[in-house]
Amino acid sequence: MGYIDPSTFEKPKKEIKKDKENIYIIDTNVFVDCPDIISRIDRKYQVVLSAKVIDELDYLKVSLSEDQKRNVQRALKQINDNIDKRGIKMDTADLTVLPNDFNKRSPDNFILSVALKYKTENPIILTSDNG
Repeated sequence: MGYIDPSTFEKPKKEIKKDKENIYIIDTNVFVDCPDIISRIDRKYQVVLSAKVIDELDYLKVSLSEDQKRNVQRALKQINDNIDKRGIKMDTADLTVLPNDFNKRSPDNFILSVALKYKTENPIILTSDNG
């Protein structure tokens, strides 16, 4: 038997493109913990929000503890104030970009699919999910 070089099976590593600016995609839980997150991101970076995040925040403003409700209301106000002022982009999920074995009903995967739509533009997902 001949020698097989294992490196022939490796996928080429993709470099982060230095000429592209990062795009921040913010998960719902970050707004609950840090309602002013948008103001903490340098204005030179684009912020993209999944419509699912707004949907979840809208639901959470009536279902959490009082402190968390206040945070969610502050976050929604900050989002509304910054949509035009900062050019926050709202986008919808595209579940066709997810791998076949991903749960197409998971809210987290809705948000992930938005990030995957921007995969050539260095998307950074901000989340405090642990799993």
